[in-house]
Amino acid sequence: MSCRFTLHLNGGVMMKRVRRPLGLILMSVIAFSVIPISGAYASKRFRGNSVDVLYLGNDYYQDDDGNWVDANVFIIEALENSRHVSFNVTHIAPLGYDGYIFMDLAFGDYDTVIFSEVWRTHFSEGQLKELEKYVKTGGGFVMFGGWGGFGGFESYGEWDKTVVERMLPVSIKSN
Repeated sequence: MSCRFTLHLNGGVMMKRVRRPLGLILMSVIAFSVIPISGAYASKRFRGNSVDVLYLGNDYYQDDDGNWVDANVFIIEALENSRHVSFNVTHIAPLGYDGYIFMDLAFGDYDTVIFSEVWRTHFSEGQLKELEKYVKTGGGFVMFGGWGGFGGFESYGEWDKTVVERMLPVSIKSN
């Protein structure tokens, strides 16, 4: 499938036509168009030419042969192979059902936080309050959709009525 999408980087626009799975294209568009690169945010957060990203991802899918594929690799490679901005990506996968509840995520050490296929139950209330504070003070935040994103498939995501819904320009409804 060939799709055209727009990347907004450093105030400029780049058009690109690619042949990739639609989900990866949408994730790339979201990642590159939502992460702010200029203005007050840049002077407040960015150190030099690189963007430090905390990627909290649990993104896997089954291919046509029934094999499980780690889609986190595609997201990380898309960021790290950017020609315009240097991304330093730290990927942390959730630890089973408890997810990130017992981890110190140190959002303030990063310029941007990305959630991909992580559920509301993977985080404590305290962690979500820290995330909200981080975003209010200029930190970037991106959420990719899927079973664990937004309202989720069969309500797996459960992000409605949370700080994530308040931070994003969306209305989230669980099934």
